[in-house]
Amino acid sequence: MPSISHEAIYQWVYSDATELVSYLRRKNRKRLKKGFSRKRKKQMIPAWVSLSERSEAANQRKEEGHWETDLIVSNASKAALNVTVERISRKVCISIVPNRRSKESFQAIVSRLKRLPAHMLRSITYDNGSENMQHQRVNLALGTQSFFCAPYHSWEKGAVENTNGLIREYVPKGSDISLLTIKQVEKIERKLNNRPRKCLGFKTPDQVFKQLKSGALHG
Repeated sequence: MPSISHEAIYQWVYSDATELVSYLRRKNRKRLKKGFSRKRKKQMIPAWVSLSERSEAANQRKEEGHWETDLIVSNASKAALNVTVERISRKVCISIVPNRRSKESFQAIVSRLKRLPAHMLRSITYDNGSENMQHQRVNLALGTQSFFCAPYHSWEKGAVENTNGLIREYVPKGSDISLLTIKQVEKIERKLNNRPRKCLGFKTPDQVFKQLKSGALHG
């Protein structure tokens, strides 16, 4: 049976069950501040909806059109890469954004996805970064729903996190992203979307995405 540390219990109470704080023997101010900061970070995003509310069909990858998005950033530049991945096919869209502001992320996501049919635009899963503050505008433009990982649980959007790792093969940490050209980013995107994947039965993301888009797999 796995053991649970006292520290884990304290952090759970301070971050998710604050009504129990008064019952704790040690009401450590440092822990309290850390726990409530997690609450504030979650609440700063308007219309925040937990990932736990996403449908089982989406969770089990049985329905197309559910996406995950993230930013790849670097201390070497203000520019970043917006990475948006469809959960079933692992189809990736990569866009250079000049900074990490929410306006840039909104524009990158909408510009890449807006031409897709409605059944390919069901939901987008985000982390709690401030670049996602305009997710409601994305929903208005695309007809999607928004879901958010728990604070500091970016691993819950595993499709995009895994894709970020593949992108890092071409854009190592510490790279100056502002020096990348659109053609270079398009080349990385093409390579990833045309790489056979074991999880796809050795089909490529592009092949599976086209089947999903036409309704051939889930029609």
